[in-house]
Amino acid sequence: MAVTVAVALALVAAPATPSARAEVTPQGLGGMAFYEAVVPSASLGQVNVRIAVPPGTAPSGGWPVLYLLHGSSNSANGNRYVWEGQFPDLFPLAARDGVMLVMPEGGKAGYYSNWKSGPTWETFHVSELPSYLRTHFPVNSSRQAIAGYSMGGFGALSYAARHPGRYRAVVALSPVADPLRNPSIVLNDLRAAGASKYNLWGNSKTKSGKATWKSHDPYYRAKGLRGTYLYLYAGKNGGTLEDALRAQTIKVVKKLKSLGTKKLSIRLSHHTGTNGTHNYRYWAPKLAAAWPGVAAALHR
Repeated sequence: MAVTVAVALALVAAPATPSARAEVTPQGLGGMAFYEAVVPSASLGQVNVRIAVPPGTAPSGGWPVLYLLHGSSNSANGNRYVWEGQFPDLFPLAARDGVMLVMPEGGKAGYYSNWKSGPTWETFHVSELPSYLRTHFPVNSSRQAIAGYSMGGFGALSYAARHPGRYRAVVALSPVADPLRNPSIVLNDLRAAGASKYNLWGNSKTKSGKATWKSHDPYYRAKGLRGTYLYLYAGKNGGTLEDALRAQTIKVVKKLKSLGTKKLSIRLSHHTGTNGTHNYRYWAPKLAAAWPGVAAALHR
């Protein structure tokens, strides 16, 4: 049955060009139909995107969408496959609740931003990719959510804060939640990816550079998270990196509470009190735990 659905969707929903192809539904992933899309971008050229579509017929308004953003990596490509390998419990939940999962590439250390000098990942993820999905798949653009871990957690928070009202739910797992607090975390990722550290947001120690860093920093853009179901996690006693990200996450939580989560209509669920390292072992169950809030937000 799942394979039949995949073929039917390929005929109805996938592009007429070879830019998206249906694949046999992997076992144990809820009967989701998978597509491998090559999405055109004005500045990036072509970007690979993994798309998982729920079984059955799309609702009249289209499928709600959850974007999944990966962390930094030494790999320039293939990060979109990490979700199936490391977060398998997510797919049956999405299948059951009728949510499309979209897993795009984001570069080795793209930091989900339009660089001062370099790639324009933000334009791709928040404009070009949604436009592609609307053209080729039955999606509901008014029902979107976003989630990510590590660098992807930063992306989820930053995109939501910079584009208020776009996402109904936001999940950030061990996120770089306040990069200006620890610039070295971002700079080390850029260095490992072979990128110039000032090409992203500039020099954080200069006036103009600091302003650019702040414009992307979820802590300074916290008001933009209004109206969301927001799930935040970072592990305790998890090593130098995780401890720093936990401190950043706690700082954002305190900022949101000082602003007034009720006033901002934020349904905040934060988890920083349990042990956990910077690892999928801890992120996967947290994403599953966040799912009921995500699904409720997408369907309300």
